Formats: sequence, structure tokens, C-alpha cells
Amino acid sequence: MRQVERRRGLFPSLGVGVVYPFFGAAWLLLAWTVAGLFRSPESALVAFLFLTIAFLGLSTIVVLLLDRGHAREARARERARAHQFDQVLKFRIMTEQARDMSALLTPDGRFVYVSPSYRTVLGLDPEDLLRKCFADLLHPDDAQRLGTWRPARLAQYRLRDAAGDWHWMEGYCYEVRWQDRPYVVGVARDVTELRRAQRAVIEYATQVRALSRRMLSVQEEERRHIARELHDEVGQTLTASKVALTSLTRGLGPEFRAGVRDLDLGLDRVLEIVRTLSRDLRPAVLDDFGLGAALRRLVALWGEDGRGGIVLACDPDPLPRYPAEVETVAYRVVQEALTNARRHAGAAAVRVRIRGRGGELVLRVEDDGRGFDAEAVRRRALAGESFGVLGMEERVRLLGGRFLLASRPGAGTVVEARLPVVEGAKEAGAGG
Repeated sequence: MRQVERRRGLFPSLGVGVVYPFFGAAWLLLAWTVAGLFRSPESALVAFLFLTIAFLGLSTIVVLLLDRGHAREARARERARAHQFDQVLKFRIMTEQARDMSALLTPDGRFVYVSPSYRTVLGLDPEDLLRKCFADLLHPDDAQRLGTWRPARLAQYRLRDAAGDWHWMEGYCYEVRWQDRPYVVGVARDVTELRRAQRAVIEYATQVRALSRRMLSVQEEERRHIARELHDEVGQTLTASKVALTSLTRGLGPEFRAGVRDLDLGLDRVLEIVRTLSRDLRPAVLDDFGLGAALRRLVALWGEDGRGGIVLACDPDPLPRYPAEVETVAYRVVQEALTNARRHAGAAAVRVRIRGRGGELVLRVEDDGRGFDAEAVRRRALAGESFGVLGMEERVRLLGGRFLLASRPGAGTVVEARLPVVEGAKEAGAGG
């Protein structure tokens, strides 16, 4: 570059050196001609000397102007050279100190420039890489997956290091032009440790999901067992006690019958409590007749509590039998949504819609209650204050479904769950 600048400064000097003698000779000829116009030798000499001095003065001015222009050009070149040096220094600082690997490649994938970080990350000498292609470092499976030696967008792939081990990289590339030729700039970062950590998190999350699913399954089994024990053992024992008490009443005098009647009423209340506990723990109709019958029974119980305005719509009607897990999750979501609408929302009208189509069971519960701040409820649930909403969402997600909760103060609440039906639906239940 300095040779080019020297040539640029030399050509004007040569031009002045060649033109100046001819210009001087022409000026002297002009001075001689003008001097010849005067008759007096003294006048001719004065004219000649005047023109000669004028020529020298004009030449001095021209030389000074040319020197000033050359100085200005030299300062401009010096500033450009300093700016270029500064840019090169910044580039070297960024590329030589950074952990991100950058490279300049030809369109066919040959290295033209390789940053020193290739040595830091992969243990490869940048000078040796200038004789190789990017494809020489790329894992064969990734080359086939990406379809080209370079990713067209942010992508992850593997590169081989000096020891033959594979490093997971995340990188991208873009096209540039340099010296009127096309090139490709590639930038990549080693994400091997990040992928290892992500894999550990995924494995842990999978284990937690499996454990949570197993715990919910065990919980439902325990609910079923306790419900049957309450219904079969405690309920039958209470019923037998009522029968025995009725038989005993016939042999007692009138003074004891009022007390026996109070005992009988007490047994009726205990028996009703046992039946309610048994039903809430695990309704037998869900296991025996399926989701449709269980939901109709749930709606009927809502009406028995003196709260009307609930509508149940099933599509198809009757509903077919679904896998036990799907029916359990769907029932629990509807049960919890109705409980929230009754206890907290003060809803006057509730609509429950169940639709089974295309390998998916969709249930939706809408109420016209007072609504609530959904995000605030979620935060309280995460803080351990309330698990109703969190429990619904967790049950749905453990089954691989999607859960939606939409509500705001004064606008009612919508609860929607989409449950995948992995197995084919069974035959329609009798109570569906």
C-alpha cells in the first residue's frame, strides 16, 4: 500500500518536472519577443527582467500550491491509514480474545481466514485449517441433516476437535463481498456444556413427570379403595345398625322411642356423610359407566344443592368410553371448575361442553361469575396458598394435553382442556 502511495506522489512530481522546462522555455521566448519590441536596449532589458521575475514569482506560487495540495493529500492518507490500522486492531482484539469462532470461507467451503478461537475451542491450528474445508470438520450426520456444509440460519451441529472428539456448536453464516469476490462469514459458539445441562434438565423433568403421574395414579387408586371401603364396609355397617335399631324399637316402651328416633336420625346423617365422602373421593359411576354418566350425575348433584342454571352438552351423545386416565382427568377438571364456580365465583349459569373428535377430547367449562385475576391466582398457587388451578393444569399436562384458563374480574371464567386420546375409544357405556 505504501508503494502505491509513493507512486501516486511521484507521478505529479514527474509531471511538473517534464512540463516545467517547456513552460520556462516558452516564457523566455515570450520575454525575448516582448523585449524586442522596445527600441531602447535599456527598456528591452527592463522588460525582459520584469517578465523573468514574474515567471519566477508565478512558478513559486504554483510550487507552493502544489506542495500544499500534496501535504493535504498526505494528511488525508495518514488519517485513512490510522483509521484502517485502528479498525484492524479492533478486529484482532475481538477475534483473538473472543470465545466465539469466526471464519471467512469461499463459497465452496474452503477456509480463507480462521480466528484464533479455533485453537482455544477445538485445539486446531488456524494456519493448518487454511488448507482444509469446513466439511472436513463437520459431522457426517449433521452434514446430511443440514443439507449443506453451512447452516443457512441459526443451527446446531457438531465439529471435530484435534483429539477426534465432537463438540456441539451453534452458529450462523452470511454472505459478503471482498475485493469483488463472494465469500461467506461463519460465526459459531461451543454449546456442548449447555446441551449437556439441557439434557440433564430434560431427563430430570421426565423423571418428575413420570413420578407425578405415578403419584396421581396411586392417589386415584387410594381414593377408589377408600371410597369402596366407605361404601361397602362403613355404609353397610351403618345400614345394618339402622335395621337393628328399628327392630330394637319394637320391644321398647314409649319413653325410649324418642331417644331411639334421635339415634336413627343421627345414623341417617352419618350415612349421608359417608355416601358423600365416598362419592367425592371416587364416584363408582365413573368406573362402571364412564365419563358421560359421571358428569350427568355431577350435574344432578349440583341441582340437588339448590343451584340450577348448569347445562351439559356432549358430542357425541352418548360419549364413548375413553381410557381410564383420560376419563379421570376430564372428570377431575370439570369437578374442580364447578367447585370454583360454586364456592368462589358466585356463578348463576354454568355451561359444560364435552367434545371428542380426531384423537382428542376437548372439555370446556364457562361460568358467568364474578371472575378473578388469573395471574394472581397462579402466583398464589405457586406460593402454596391454593392448588386448585395448579392441580387441574398439572393433571392435563401430565397426560400430554393443553390447559387454558381465561378470567378477569367481572367477566366470568373459562376453563378449557384438550386431552389426547392415545388409545381408541371403547364401546359406548350404558350411562353415557
